[in-house]
Amino acid sequence: MVPFWFASVVSSGVALPPGHQMLCRPNGAIVHVNALPRVAAVSQFISNRYQVPAALARQIAKVVFRVSQEHRLDPYLVLAVIAVESSFRPDVVNRYGGAYGLMQIAVRAHERRVAAVGGLRRLFLIAPNIRIGVALLAQYGAQVRSQVRHALWRYSGGEFGYARKVLRLREALQGKAQQL
Repeated sequence: MVPFWFASVVSSGVALPPGHQMLCRPNGAIVHVNALPRVAAVSQFISNRYQVPAALARQIAKVVFRVSQEHRLDPYLVLAVIAVESSFRPDVVNRYGGAYGLMQIAVRAHERRVAAVGGLRRLFLIAPNIRIGVALLAQYGAQVRSQVRHALWRYSGGEFGYARKVLRLREALQGKAQQL
């Protein structure tokens, strides 16, 4: 479900390109998602550090902020997972574990979730991949009573040092967003 404060362009009455979204703040002000400073700052950092096109970095950041809000997860944590898993490259495939896309979704372990988004090919799309990855992080977090390190350990399949690496990147991403 989309949070109440996200509204489609159609319902806002503002003419923007198809697919763009608006943010309706509690005071009633409507702001284009691209105008949000933290999305812009994080997008620029991602684009520069990981050498991905600015438009791709912006699209990933917008989806992460929206989907993270839906699951009550820290968007910087999700962005850090994406950085570690795929370096923000949607077309990445792990040849050993059969994991795909930005958040490296393991198809064999999550067949039902993959089928629910339309199959393997859709894992290379930004939104379906992030939706599955964020749902998994939220599930693992709930199972370990919100202990972030344990949730990350489960997400990685028990990889040593994974949580430390993700949390370090999370701090860097959040720091860049706060430097505005």
